[in-house]
Formats: sequence, C-alpha cells, structure tokens
Amino acid sequence: MNDNDMDFADVIDVSVNTDNPSSSEIGNQDESTPTVADTRLTPMLDETDQQIVQEASAEPATPAPCVGTLDLIINDPHGDPISDLRFKVIIKKEVVFVGKTDAKGRIKTIENLKLGSIFEIHVQNDIGNYKLAAIGKIQSEENYACLTSPKTRFEFTTYAHNGESGNAADHKKKVIKSHNQQPADTPSITGNPDTKPTVQQSRNGDGHPVAAVIDGAANWYNIHNDNAAHPEQDALTRLHTLVAFMEHQATLDYRALAPITSDEIIVKMRKKTFVEPVSKLPKTTTGWCTKYVKVGLWYAGYGPATQSIGSGVQLARQMGPELIKAGFKEVALPKVKIHAGQQIIEQPDITFALPGDVIVYKKTVAPNEAGHIDVRTYHGFISDFVWPARNGFPDVRTYTVLGVYRKYSDTLAEARVKAFLRIIREHEAKGFADPYKALKWENNQHVCFSDMSRHPYAESNINKPAGAYQIKWHTLRDDLKFTGWQTTFTPLDQDRIAIYELQGRASGTSYPRRTALGHIMEGQVEQAVNETKLWNLFAFLPGGGKQQQITMDALKQTFDIYVKEYLK
Repeated sequence: MNDNDMDFADVIDVSVNTDNPSSSEIGNQDESTPTVADTRLTPMLDETDQQIVQEASAEPATPAPCVGTLDLIINDPHGDPISDLRFKVIIKKEVVFVGKTDAKGRIKTIENLKLGSIFEIHVQNDIGNYKLAAIGKIQSEENYACLTSPKTRFEFTTYAHNGESGNAADHKKKVIKSHNQQPADTPSITGNPDTKPTVQQSRNGDGHPVAAVIDGAANWYNIHNDNAAHPEQDALTRLHTLVAFMEHQATLDYRALAPITSDEIIVKMRKKTFVEPVSKLPKTTTGWCTKYVKVGLWYAGYGPATQSIGSGVQLARQMGPELIKAGFKEVALPKVKIHAGQQIIEQPDITFALPGDVIVYKKTVAPNEAGHIDVRTYHGFISDFVWPARNGFPDVRTYTVLGVYRKYSDTLAEARVKAFLRIIREHEAKGFADPYKALKWENNQHVCFSDMSRHPYAESNINKPAGAYQIKWHTLRDDLKFTGWQTTFTPLDQDRIAIYELQGRASGTSYPRRTALGHIMEGQVEQAVNETKLWNLFAFLPGGGKQQQITMDALKQTFDIYVKEYLK
C-alpha cells in the first residue's frame, strides 16, 4: 500500500497590516516590526513523508496498466466549487497539463500520467503568479481527489490487482457529488482535525485498481467540525500537528486582533468563530512569542482542552514552571559556554534539542524583561516568527537559555542524527583510530593532533580541515563569531559544529525553510543530500563527483542499520 500526503495552499493573496497595536501579553519586545507588505500566498505546509510499502500480487489476473489518469475537484472552505481557477500540472519539471476549473470546480481528466510518477499542482493567484499547491504520486490507473482551500491533506491508496471488476465508477460519482467529511474529535480553529480522509479501494470495469477519496478532505479551518475536545493521538501525531500549525501561524499577524489574549483566541477557535487575521512575513516578529506558542501548544493537544498552558502568564521567561505543570519534563542537554559581550555564560546547548522541544529564554542584558520562548521543529525554531539568522538558530547571546522542556517528541530524530554523523565520520576521517583527532594523511601515515583546546589551525590561521568532520578553520572561525560558542575543539564541539552546518544547508529560500538536518531528523536521507546539495559540504556523498565514496542505496542502507543500532 502506498500512502502520500498532499497539502493545498491558500489561493488568495492577502496584504500585511503594519500597525503595531498594544498587546496584553509581552514577548521579545525589542524585535523590529514589519515594514514590507507580503503579497505572497500562504505557504504550503509540508508534512513528514511516510514510508512507502508496496504490495504486489504474484499473478495478476490482468496486466497492470503503465499509465494512469487524474480527476480533480477544487472547493473553497465552505465546500463550494472554485471556478475558473487556472492551474498547471508538472512532472519532472515539465508542464504536462495547463487548464482551469469549470463552474463545478472540476478539471478535465488528465490522462497518460506514468504510474509512480510524482506530480505537482500549481495554481495561479490574483496577480498571475503560480504557486505550488499540492504534491502526489500516481499510484493506480484512475486517481480521484478533492482539494479544499486553504489546506487539504489526502492520500492515494492502491493494492494488488487480483480480483474481479468492481464498481469504481459509482464511487467516483459519489466523490464528485459530495466531498465533505465527518472530522475526528480535535481542537479546532473553526475546526481542524488534521487527519487523513479514508480512501475507497475498488476496481473499474476492466478490473484495474482505483484510488478515490470518499469522505472529503480536511481543510485548515474545517467549518464542519462540531467537536473541540482534544483527540487521543500518539506523540508523533501531536508533534507533526504542532509543527504544521506553528509554521502556518507564523504567517499570521495576531496584532490585528488586539487587544486579545491567547485564551480569547482559543475560545474563538473552539467556538469556530475565529477568523484569520492579515498575513505577515514569517521572519517578522510581533513581540507576542508567548501568545503564539501557547495557541500552538493548545492546538496540538499539549495542554488543557479549554485553555492555554500558563493561562494568565504573560512573560515568556516565566513559562518554564507552567510547562512542568502541563506534563513537560525539563531536558538535561549538554552545556555550552557562550561569549555574550563581556560575559561568558554556560547554558543548555539547544543544538541538541529535538523536534517538539520548547525552549524558554531570558534576555541576557535585561533578565527582568519578558524574555523569549520558541519551539524546536525539524527544520528550525519558531514562535511568532522563525529566526532569520544565517543557520536558523536562535541568538543565544542576546537570549540566554533558561530551560528546554519536552512532552511529545520524535524519539527517532536523535538516533537518525547520530547515525548520519557516524557515516560522515567514517568517510571524512577514514582509517583514523580516533576520528575526532584526525588531521591529515601524510607520507602514508595518519597524522593526528592531541590539543583539543582549539582548532589545530587556529593559531596559524590556515584554512585547512581537521577533526572527525574535517571542518576547515575558517568555517569554524566564522561560526564562533556568529554563535559566541566556546573555542574548544572537543568531540562534543565537533558534533555541535557538524549539526550546525547541516542546519545551514537549505533547499532554497522559500518558506517554510527545509534543511539537511531537518530531513535527516525526519529520516529522509535522499532529500537531505539531493535537495540541499549536501555533497558541496561533504564530497564523499552521492553527487560529489570524483570524490564520491558511497552510492545513495548504500548510504540509505547504512543509515537504517545505524539508526536501529542507536535505538537498542
């Protein structure tokens, strides 16, 4: 069975309100306010790709088709069709279909799409630009789906062709006639189950497998949801819900709703009377970090069903005890010394934080001010904004980490990072008994260094590599200036720098930013290498040309083996 998620981005442009009304909650007040209008579309929310498991029949009754078709209907959040919406379908960067929806929101059947091919649907906005709206795979001979603006998730399901002809045509009619679903029990912004709809498995008149969404598609503001209680869902589901919501929420400007508290926002969401405010640039802070994090944690089911964690607490730096009360545990991360002006401050090293961790800060030079709070996602750190820093890391010189708190997290993420770092060490410091002391190969000998108080080329200022990850001195020098880290070059320091560099490798500049580190934590090794061109950082990887030392298949196989070892 093959499962693939699709997200449909909002197709309506909105402008930015650059006013700065007063707030009833305070957070990172000293950050700048937006000055540029954002006329881009609300970005698509990427979800973690699910593992694909293929089931095949030994002796199919009828030869399996080589191509498939796609039928699509596009509706607004109220279930009404969106007519005259121009779109195009792209496969392997080539446009294979261009058209627009009819009066019923339908498109002409797209034919001759190769089975297994990944397709993209791009929709045109009001100013004529096309925006990526959905990604999926052609899994069967006939594929049907309903997309709902501003957000939808749906899947295609195929199965072994070993039966008689069925009644797929009837299912197709039902899809076109009615797409609204009965959502799961969940907190809502006018309702949002954020769960996958059921896919009807059947066969057409020729007996070929067909995939069709039979109970509609959940949109971000599912107005049909009448139940606002938190669902009983596993930790990973809650984590993914939190990440997706926080990434979307960072594009909203809650200041347009002022004066309003986080609990008042939650009440509106529970009553399904909440209306999205105007948009803003994701990197623009509102000064309301506490409010955004509180609403996000509530939405994902991290706290009480009817109010925010720390209800009534306004200062970000005071949220630690409130998180503990809500069932979070403070995480004992390794410590790092930070050079902040004239001070050297030892604090938890958030380089090693995991997705779903909540970090609480105080302002270094003004510890009695509001401070800051944010959430570690797979690809960065987010609150009311995403950190605009070079590698997407918070400024731990300006804001000192008070504590890191964890409730629901991806337990595989740490093992995946360790596995990938191990692969890097094995190739970058190949043959060294202690890779963390690797210096160079000279005269048929492995030359090592022993002084880990600094990079071995720091004193001479020569830009040569050293250590387990063969980090060049100038790379480390620039990272130290930017982060304020201690200047030692211990194994822990080297791991930190490698993780930081992986975080800095991104697939592009569009929002939400996707990084090599994030893909690795999600278990998507191939995406980490190919989409971020990671071979430019570690040439042994696939794509590294003459210096390549490992194939993609071998890389993924080794990665899976090491992940299992670290989980034991």
